[in-house]
Amino acid sequence: AKASALSEEDLHKAKADVAAAFQNVAVQHLCERASRAAGWAMELEPSTKWLVVAGGVAANKEVRKGLEEVAEEHSLQMRCPPPRLCVDNGVMVAWAGIERFLLGLYEEPPSKTGADNHVEIRPRWPLGERDPRSQQRFPKGQKRKAEHLKPTNSKSDKNDKA
Repeated sequence: AKASALSEEDLHKAKADVAAAFQNVAVQHLCERASRAAGWAMELEPSTKWLVVAGGVAANKEVRKGLEEVAEEHSLQMRCPPPRLCVDNGVMVAWAGIERFLLGLYEEPPSKTGADNHVEIRPRWPLGERDPRSQQRFPKGQKRKAEHLKPTNSKSDKNDKA
């Protein structure tokens, strides 16, 4: 339906539905990655006891709920500061910058003339070696899914058995 054909109330509900759907997918994605990381951590250090969640993301109730399930799945206890202390990670990014600078992991800034036309985008800033398992490549369109999120007894399974 076109937005102009919807009442204000219906438009508000549609926007809320889109926001909720986005949050649901974002939380599911975060939990899949956290579960994979927890599994790797348990392989490296079987005595691991906690899943620590902090920063701005930890203020979200749905994220906390999903990560609590991940912690339980891996027999970990989740530790999380009170929501009032879960703030943006700007300080963490700044600290990472200081650490990189002290280790000599920086590039010279552009010249004064080049700075006017210079834009640098770094969506992923490595802080150390990456586990090779995080660099697996999958055929286009194929995603890796956490085992606990794969559907069981789906309609297609039932049709295959018939």
